Amino acid sequence: MPRVDLEDMVHLVHGELTSALASTSTFYDAPMVEISSIKVRMGQHPESANSHNLNLDTKRYPLAKDGWQLEVTYDAKSKKNRNSLKQFKQTGIPSINAYNYLSKLPVRYLKLATNKIQLALTRSGFKTLGELTEAKPADLSQVTAVPFSNLRILQAAARLSLSDPNVFIPEPILQQSLSQFLDSFPKLNDADYNYYSWNNLEVIFEWIQQLELCLDSTFIKMLTFEKLLEE
Repeated sequence: MPRVDLEDMVHLVHGELTSALASTSTFYDAPMVEISSIKVRMGQHPESANSHNLNLDTKRYPLAKDGWQLEVTYDAKSKKNRNSLKQFKQTGIPSINAYNYLSKLPVRYLKLATNKIQLALTRSGFKTLGELTEAKPADLSQVTAVPFSNLRILQAAARLSLSDPNVFIPEPILQQSLSQFLDSFPKLNDADYNYYSWNNLEVIFEWIQQLELCLDSTFIKMLTFEKLLEE
């Protein structure tokens, strides 16, 4: 079994710590959190029954493949850390609330739902986006007067409309219509936001793009975030 000497261990642990802490700083674009302690978890065993020297068990913790297991702790109550972690707090309304509203929408709000398709789906018991997304292929194939391939596309659009980006919608944009947000976002300056806030807005923009693709254009122009997210 290969052995690792003390110098190798120091270099490896130092590299793992540097990578972990640098990634945290870059990803969150925030001041460093003050670390209280760091424990390196590794397998050890005596070199021999009569020796007190410890060597790394590289079979238990493969070096090249998995690296080192680190346990990092910090004091969340310290003033420095409270200030550093403030920007991580998510405020606003969770996007999951939109499911309650969108799932109850009549299928006519789908961009591809013609009057003929809407009537055929309604007669077959699929009146809302939620009902359409839950329809089994066998049941959907029983819808008359509409090609099954068209119904599959329509169901995919309904499912895409109900997908949740898992973000919080900030209060300043709640009064905007979805269309207004799509038009205004490209004009925003990312330098005015921290990494987390800007990333959040980018995700919201991509989400509303999906809704614009699937839902009626007039509906997108009229619907505000506040209405979309109301409980």
